[in-house]
Amino acid sequence: MTEIPGGELARIIETPDFFTMSMCRDLLFHVHEQHTTPKQIKSDLAELGLDFIGFEQFEEAGFNDAYRDAYPDDESLTDLDNWDALEAAHGGFIDMYLLWCRKPG
Repeated sequence: MTEIPGGELARIIETPDFFTMSMCRDLLFHVHEQHTTPKQIKSDLAELGLDFIGFEQFEEAGFNDAYRDAYPDDESLTDLDNWDALEAAHGGFIDMYLLWCRKPG
């Protein structure tokens, strides 16, 4: 397979994980790596009986600003269906999800 400039694989070098040996190995070759989406996270949290609080490090990456622009009515930034739509519109978030959740009650 030949990668074209600016193609999907080229996005890998946009993540800081690419530039250190241990993180690059984890990024590209981790045997237990699982790909997920905000919709899958929503489903998993519902199954576990947990509430989503928010993503960590999205503010620094500018994703929260994009979310606020797209969904101004969700001031808590916690609608995972909206996050899924935002990710689809922006071609995916290349980094892993770091999120906070809590047990209600």
